[in-house]
Amino acid sequence: MRERVSSWMRLLYQTTIIMAFCSKAFSLGNQTSRMFATSRLLFQHYDVATSTQDLVKERIATLESPQQILALTASEQTKGRGTTGRAWMSTRGNVILTIGIKEEEVPVLLTLLPLQVGVLVAKRVKKVLKEVCISEEHKVNVKWPNDVLLNDDKIAGILIESKVVEGSTWYLVGIGVNIAAAPAVPSEGVNKGRKSTCIQDHCPQYTFPENFAQIFAQDLTEGLVKWLEDPLSNSNQVREDWKNWARLGQQQFLRTTNEMVIPIDLKEYGQLLVKGEDGKERELFADYLL
Repeated sequence: MRERVSSWMRLLYQTTIIMAFCSKAFSLGNQTSRMFATSRLLFQHYDVATSTQDLVKERIATLESPQQILALTASEQTKGRGTTGRAWMSTRGNVILTIGIKEEEVPVLLTLLPLQVGVLVAKRVKKVLKEVCISEEHKVNVKWPNDVLLNDDKIAGILIESKVVEGSTWYLVGIGVNIAAAPAVPSEGVNKGRKSTCIQDHCPQYTFPENFAQIFAQDLTEGLVKWLEDPLSNSNQVREDWKNWARLGQQQFLRTTNEMVIPIDLKEYGQLLVKGEDGKERELFADYLL
């Protein structure tokens, strides 16, 4: 009897945490739009989209004010993409999010932006694992330049593209987070990558509702906007925060050549200082770690 009560209380606590994870109600449907957080943030959800990146590219030209920020999520997308043209695989119940931001709104160089977004994602993954899954044992890290890892498996990825509209450059910040399911990732070929995982795999005692992905996306978007508007946000802050969540000093491998490297430090413009197999140090600019 005591065990039944304990299980019931834990379920009640987990449900309460999920409801409190985002303080605002979220409306779902085939297509919804709603203003929240600040008067200039427009948040929209689609049930099915080709690509949230492409939809935001189309929509930013129609915004009422150039100071607006557009965030768009989808439950499913049919032509998702990742870095270097690789396919992005996702499923319902996972976060599929793109945020459109004007270049002048970003207080740091573009090369530092994916690092900051990665930290924002990592913090929220850690929060869910701690407060919903009641676990302190999971290792959440960021991987240069645009991934988040959970126990060394990939749980999130970031893609940043740009679009010029009426002479102004917009950054399209694409974010995918595995909440409900971990897509199978090829171990070879153009789409090869690190094994994936999802929050649900680490929280078997609780089944996440499908709309939790939108709640997570909304909270993440609000966190990014808060960072954009914070006068203390700067390049030094981004680098230090990222290094606190990174795995410096541990062996990793380059995606294209499979060369072993050891990350040592993050440099001024976001380049990664590594030590190669030959013992020599060099900086990575456009490479990707596996």
